[in-house]
Amino acid sequence: MGVNCALGAAEMRPYLESLARIAPVYTTCHPNAGCERVRGYDERPETTAKYLREFAESGLGNILGGCCGTTDEHIRQIARSSRGCPAGCPSRPVS
Repeated sequence: MGVNCALGAAEMRPYLESLARIAPVYTTCHPNAGCERVRGYDERPETTAKYLREFAESGLGNILGGCCGTTDEHIRQIARSSRGCPAGCPSRPVS
């Protein structure tokens, strides 16, 4: 269960927090890194990676990635920054 696209990582956090708090399963997070057609919205790879690492460390996201605007460099930096973070477990036991 997770949140996908429409928002950048920073804007997505409150929704992910709410979901992680009640979801009895792993949570996913795939923020929008930007879109060439939408001016003024462009999240740099290092910014996306920083937020997703923090989500992993906080136990908010177990599966992390990207959506619109995500480039190979975004994925490289997400993988690099998340290395060593445990996948974690659902915040509540599965019934």
